Amino acid sequence: MYKQSLMNILKQMFYCLIIQMLGWHSVSANEPHQKGHLIVSADWLMTQQKSSNPHLKVIDVRTEREFLKGHIVNAINIPAEKSFEGSRIISFNNMRELLSASGLRNEDTIVIYDDGYIKNAAHVFWALETYGHKNVRILDGGIAYWEKNGGELTDKVTKFPVSKYTPSISAHHLATKLSTRIAIDNPNVLIIDSRNKSEYLGEFSKANRAGHIPNAVNKHAADNLNYSSGIPEIKTISELADMYGNINKSNKVLTYCNRGKDSAMSYVILRNLGYDVSVYDGGWLEWGNDSQLPIAK
Repeated sequence: MYKQSLMNILKQMFYCLIIQMLGWHSVSANEPHQKGHLIVSADWLMTQQKSSNPHLKVIDVRTEREFLKGHIVNAINIPAEKSFEGSRIISFNNMRELLSASGLRNEDTIVIYDDGYIKNAAHVFWALETYGHKNVRILDGGIAYWEKNGGELTDKVTKFPVSKYTPSISAHHLATKLSTRIAIDNPNVLIIDSRNKSEYLGEFSKANRAGHIPNAVNKHAADNLNYSSGIPEIKTISELADMYGNINKSNKVLTYCNRGKDSAMSYVILRNLGYDVSVYDGGWLEWGNDSQLPIAK
């Protein structure tokens, strides 16, 4: 019995060593990898819930009204708009207060979901990573896919004890107007415009000027999704690799859109594919309204 226990311990140590060497960051050995370690399936989340993982927290980023109509059991409601202040990311202090009031802890594994179109979930995901949270995931297909796969919904609101969340700054996930301006002339940085093609070409703009940031390439965030019976799902790793395969992984990638949701979605997809990526927080609403900055059409 002693030898058997020793062998089991050695096996576990070997497994952990392999994980560290390969750079895996999965929450569980059973986590599906067909869509990458940052994207989880309804089946995976159901399994985690059944295991009563004390560090698992689920965040519903839809509006409070949608949340109260029905949500995943034990989910916390943090509407996506709370991750903004105007058109910018929530401030450090307000993020600390928001997460503490929600009962979240630094050691939690957080799974975020929205209506399935990923943009709202992605912005909260990016905000959490920008403020240093280590274990964040997105539920593929959101609540629509959860229901389709037999996931349970409730209108009961779960309250967790107030915590003392301690955010930190991961500045490499956030780009500024200055760093974006510098990136234009840097051959080692690729700028991705996540808006639709019409906005990229300058046919339409939500800012005073139309066009795009010079040298930016257009990859619309919505193109990261497939639709099954009308339900949006993130494309497979192989499909996404085809979309972004011409981007050198040794390059830094910077994404932007108008306000931040589309670019955050691109951020999640690219992070999931292994790219070093950041989001230009000001986006086109800042760039397009500043007459001192260059534009292209």
